[in-house]
Amino acid sequence: MGSANATLRNVTITNNTALAGGGIFQSAGISQNILNFGNTIIAGNIANSAPEIRFVTGTITSAGYNLVGDEPGDSTNPGIPIVYQPTDILDKSPMLGALQNNGGPTPTHELLFGSPAIDAGLNTLATSAGLTTDQRGPGFARIRDGNGDGLAFVDIGAFEVQLAPTAATVSVSGRVVTETGRGIRNVVISMTDSNGNTRTARTMSFGYYRFEEVEAGETYVFTATGKRFTFEQNTIVQSITETTNNINFVGVDGLLSSNNQLN
Repeated sequence: MGSANATLRNVTITNNTALAGGGIFQSAGISQNILNFGNTIIAGNIANSAPEIRFVTGTITSAGYNLVGDEPGDSTNPGIPIVYQPTDILDKSPMLGALQNNGGPTPTHELLFGSPAIDAGLNTLATSAGLTTDQRGPGFARIRDGNGDGLAFVDIGAFEVQLAPTAATVSVSGRVVTETGRGIRNVVISMTDSNGNTRTARTMSFGYYRFEEVEAGETYVFTATGKRFTFEQNTIVQSITETTNNINFVGVDGLLSSNNQLN
């Protein structure tokens, strides 16, 4: 038979029942399977064996920051051994609410107060997958400070706890330069929050731009546009938790690509 590969980022798989592999099941007749999962909850599923993950052949790769199993032994797989990362949480209840309307177009399992999944994920796993909101969509930012410690870390799973925004604001700045480090003026930088609200700034002499009074604990999408340049990579997704001065764009051979290192 053929192969079936899956990459999971910020997914919640729960409350499923099967004879084996209640959460994820891989048949013995399918070869060369690859499962790569990170920032993901696979817990609370039921099966006679391997309630969460049952793989017979193939490769299972944990990218870390997962929560697997809610009771002792649930995270084990009797087929292909799973090599977990030190950041994975094993056999511990994720403390999920019932599947219900928590906002957005689809029902979700909210993370209850005290859940070990709150602020326990890795931001770059979410941003590299292009995630700016949780499962509920616009209005529910993907990276928020869910435990009130002043630091915004992504939650594990499909749901992101949305605490009321704090009154704290910060500044965000950066620079647009050529490959040789020469500043480029009159480039428009757009900053869009998870609700779709957009602010713009224009680069001045030497290529610098700046936003003031930016709400901390929010994820923003920064985009560069300019009449004189074509942009190859013009978008940066960044969680802003403090004053930030390294949202930079670099021109390479007339094309601008983005990085986040100040030149």
